[in-house]
Amino acid sequence: MNAIRTAIKEEAEEAGWAVASKVSQQINRIISLSPKNFGYSKWQSLIRATDYFEESKNSKGQLVFRIKNK
Repeated sequence: MNAIRTAIKEEAEEAGWAVASKVSQQINRIISLSPKNFGYSKWQSLIRATDYFEESKNSKGQLVFRIKNK
């Protein structure tokens, strides 16, 4: 979870949204694990499965994530 949060924070734009593909790349730089270690084929699927992040599409139609407010 910490790697995902860190990746989203590092890639986030002003509104807090981060492009999913860039988040995945950042996670791969931070940790040496695969999403398959957690039962998911992609980091995006793992992020969706948690209740800690919001999902949307940006103006370019790209999948984006941001950390939910508590």
